[in-house]
Amino acid sequence: MALSRCKSFEGIVLRTKIGWSAVKTDSVVKNYTEEAERNAPNEAQLQQANFDQLHRTYKEHENTLGTPALHQLRALADKARAEVFEMAEKFGPSLNQYFAQQAMPEANEALQERLKKAGGYFVEKIGELLVEAKAIPTLTDNKAVKKQAVEQLEALQKELFIKNACFAKCVDGFSATAYVRTKADSELDFAKQKANTTASPSSSAPRDVPHPALFNLLMRWRDETAADNGVEGWGVLPTSAVRELVTYLPTDTANLRRIKGIGEVKVKLFGAAIVGIIEAYCKEKHLAVNLLAAAEPPKPPKPDTKRVSLDMLKAGKTIDQIALERGFVRGTIESHLTQFITSGELDIYEVLPKEQVEEISAFFIETQSTGTQPAKEHFGEKYDYGVLRMVLAGLKRNGDVASGGGDLPI
Repeated sequence: MALSRCKSFEGIVLRTKIGWSAVKTDSVVKNYTEEAERNAPNEAQLQQANFDQLHRTYKEHENTLGTPALHQLRALADKARAEVFEMAEKFGPSLNQYFAQQAMPEANEALQERLKKAGGYFVEKIGELLVEAKAIPTLTDNKAVKKQAVEQLEALQKELFIKNACFAKCVDGFSATAYVRTKADSELDFAKQKANTTASPSSSAPRDVPHPALFNLLMRWRDETAADNGVEGWGVLPTSAVRELVTYLPTDTANLRRIKGIGEVKVKLFGAAIVGIIEAYCKEKHLAVNLLAAAEPPKPPKPDTKRVSLDMLKAGKTIDQIALERGFVRGTIESHLTQFITSGELDIYEVLPKEQVEEISAFFIETQSTGTQPAKEHFGEKYDYGVLRMVLAGLKRNGDVASGGGDLPI
């Protein structure tokens, strides 16, 4: 059995002496180990890795965790990089010089003074980072994403908490024994602090919402309602919908239906309760309500697609050019123009060459056909149905062929 598989040598009795020939080293493993030792990350790089991992999570799940939360995290990382990591790198060379001296750190007055100043600086900066890290929201209805974000954010907060405690200890003078004890104690203190924190089922309101108190009221109501009905919170009200509610403050069912994530079923089940909470809050704070209508500018009327085709024809475009530019088939444009020929707004001779109009007209007048099928059988592939309909529409308009009958409505 390979000794490398043993977790402990306790209780092992060797029957024979281990000779040098029995010790085997894999060169690949040896080279990897040496390379890993040479490239071992320093403390600052490990701290940066925590930020990078957290940033990756918020970036990958930006649609559920929210863009404002991602921006908040990026601002925190930039601040940490500029005020902590880069500054720590500047302390490195001078610390190495002190450590090269014979005197122990506790007895090195110059080093002690240096560490006291460093401690004061980093306590302030890391303390600010810790406060901002605690303010980063983990609001999402996706349980797996929330668990991942919370764990990574707590890991970062723990590192900041421990580092802050250790630097605070250095302000009074450095002692290796005191430093190690402080580090161990701070790990326990963080765990106690986490255990004593009574968090509600939903996190507190994000910084970017306009009415944090109302946001928390709605989230609390949502969680209580979900618990009473035995469903998940998002089943009552998605977090994204709560954001819109506190932004637009709807106080009637018509405006409530315009909130994304609130359909007819939710309006019937929970509409009165939601409107009641919002209405009471807005009345107390003297706030304007139903802001969604004011926030959305009136949509311009959609252009008449048939008239667009007519305008393009009047501008000198051919039917094929109009069809290509508008992404339609030729027959669609022909049907658009047929309507205006029927109404008299467009003359058939503005669309088709005189020779084609006269040839097709002669057939319809002679046969008095009121539909295009006989003409199509007569002309075959020479003219398509769209051309035949346009000519027939012009003839009916002028009374040369009887109206009614024939083709299905266009």
